[in-house]
Amino acid sequence: MATAMLHTADDVIEAMRERKSALALSDAALDDLAGLTGGHGGKSLERSRERMPNLVTLMSLVAH
Repeated sequence: MATAMLHTADDVIEAMRERKSALALSDAALDDLAGLTGGHGGKSLERSRERMPNLVTLMSLVAH
């Protein structure tokens, strides 16, 4: 896994999207691991984000 500087919120979200892909996690598995409501993780990480993730959501996704 390469190390990269994360300068913006979009950089963080892109890194999380790449990690999710590298781990081959489905949206449902990500939501379950992070303790999020079904579909919330996917909506937060998709490129045409339906919603901008808040700090609590980001920390839930990162912590797991």
